[in-house]
Amino acid sequence: MKGFIQLEAGLSLEGLNQALIDQVSADDSSQIVVVDCTFTEKSGRHTYGLDWFYNGKTQRAERGLEWSVVAVVDLAQKTGYALSAQQTEAGLGAQAPAATDASKPPKSRVDFYLGHLAYCTAYFPARIRYVVADGFYSKYKWVTGVVQLGFHSIGRLRSDANLKFLYEGPQKRRGNRRRYDGKVSPLS
Repeated sequence: MKGFIQLEAGLSLEGLNQALIDQVSADDSSQIVVVDCTFTEKSGRHTYGLDWFYNGKTQRAERGLEWSVVAVVDLAQKTGYALSAQQTEAGLGAQAPAATDASKPPKSRVDFYLGHLAYCTAYFPARIRYVVADGFYSKYKWVTGVVQLGFHSIGRLRSDANLKFLYEGPQKRRGNRRRYDGKVSPLS
């Protein structure tokens, strides 16, 4: 039938949002991509995707729904435009559990967020170079995934981040090579 939308294929609201963002942005404006999650309280037992997620409002994990949101921020206009929102899958931990099926690798929430970001890259304006996220995303897996997608990652480090200088001096003849040369103090 002509004229009907196939619901199985999806509506591709990202394409519509991309066109609207392009329409309101200047060609020479600086833009970045921002990634974060939002929590929705939800009770009941039959809601799809219901799980325990971190709620920033109460500063603890609660039962509800979570949405991963990718937005384009126009720095000249000081305005953010939502590009895509995707419901976070239930049953994903912050760290990947042991694989029960050897053919299928385990998936963590960071893997899910990277998958959402990778999906959205087709809709980014060509001038996007930076992906900004909060302290949760300051993990090795996230940063390397963003770099593999061809972007630079900007994020806040956690308060317990353990940063060390690399050792560049002469090595001993025996034993393990010295890798680090003291701790970085971000306050000095």
